[in-house]
Amino acid sequence: MQKLIIHFLITLLMLKLSHGNFSALNSIYLNSVFQLEVEDLEIEFLFLIAGGLRHPIPMEKFVPYMVSIRSRNPQKYFGDNHFCAGTIFGKDLVLTTAHCVMDKRRVITKPRRLLLVAGTPNRVEPSNTTIQYPVRSLAANLNFVRKNQNDIAIIRLKGVIPENSTAIKSIRLPEGPPQFGAHCTILGWGRLCRNGPLSDLATHLGVHLFSPEECRQKLPDRFKEGMLCAGENKPFKQDPCRGDSGGPLICNNTLTGIISWTIGCGSFHAASLYTDVWYHRQWIEQQLSKSNNLTMANDILIYMLLSVLIFWRK
Repeated sequence: MQKLIIHFLITLLMLKLSHGNFSALNSIYLNSVFQLEVEDLEIEFLFLIAGGLRHPIPMEKFVPYMVSIRSRNPQKYFGDNHFCAGTIFGKDLVLTTAHCVMDKRRVITKPRRLLLVAGTPNRVEPSNTTIQYPVRSLAANLNFVRKNQNDIAIIRLKGVIPENSTAIKSIRLPEGPPQFGAHCTILGWGRLCRNGPLSDLATHLGVHLFSPEECRQKLPDRFKEGMLCAGENKPFKQDPCRGDSGGPLICNNTLTGIISWTIGCGSFHAASLYTDVWYHRQWIEQQLSKSNNLTMANDILIYMLLSVLIFWRK
C-alpha cells in the first residue's frame, strides 16, 4: 500500500511538472520513475531532455530557431499533435530527421498531413508570435536506414519566416567539421523522463560533443559514419527523449547536429546519436538546388501560360 501511495504522489508530481506549475522544481525529473522500488526512493532525483532546464537566457536565444512538427490537426487541444521538432535554416526551410517524415516502409509522409508551428516556446499555448505553417514539400535522404545512417530531411514551408523577428529566426549551418569536445546545447519538447509526459515548455540541456573514437567505444554497434554522439562525461542522466527527435544540437551558435536516436533517454550507460549536419552538407545543397530549379521551372511555366492567355484574348 505504501508503495502504491508513493507512486501515486510521484505521478502527480510529474503531471504538475509537465504543465510548468512548479517553478522551483521545473528542472527535476525522475529516471524511469515507475520502475523504482520503494527502497530506491532515498536516492537523489535524477536529471534526465529528459532532465532539461528552463533557464531563460538559452531559451530566449535558441528556441526561436525551433519548430514543433505536428500532424495536421490536434485531437483535443493545441499542441497535442506534436511528435517531432525541426530547426529553421532559411527563410522557408527546416532541417529535421528522416524518421520524423518517413514510415517504416520508407514512404515519405504527404506534405498535407503535416503542420509546423514556430514562435511558440510553450507547446500547448499559442502566443501573439506563433505562426502555423503548412508544408509545401518534403525531401528525405533516400539512403536512410531506420535506426542507422542518413537520418536527415528537409521541409519547405508554405510561407516564409518574418523578417527582423525576435521570436522566429534562422540558424546558420556549419562551415567546417564539428569541433569535438565542444560544449553544446540541445532543445526540445520531448518526454520529461522515459515513458513520461511531453513537456509543455521547451527545455534545454548542455551536452559534451564526443569524438568519433569515444562514440565507437560508447556505442560500438550503433555509431556509424555521418553520426555524432553527445552526452555527459559521467553516467548519462540527461538526454533527449521521445518527442525531441529532429531538434537541434547547437554548438557555437551553429546547427551542428540533429537529434536522431534518443537511446540515452532513461539509460545510465548510453549517449544519444545525432545526425552530423556538416557531413551531409552536399546532400543538403543538392536538395536545395533541385528545389530551386523546380521553382524556376514552375515560374517559367506559369509565365508561358499567362502569355498564351494574353495572346488569345487579343
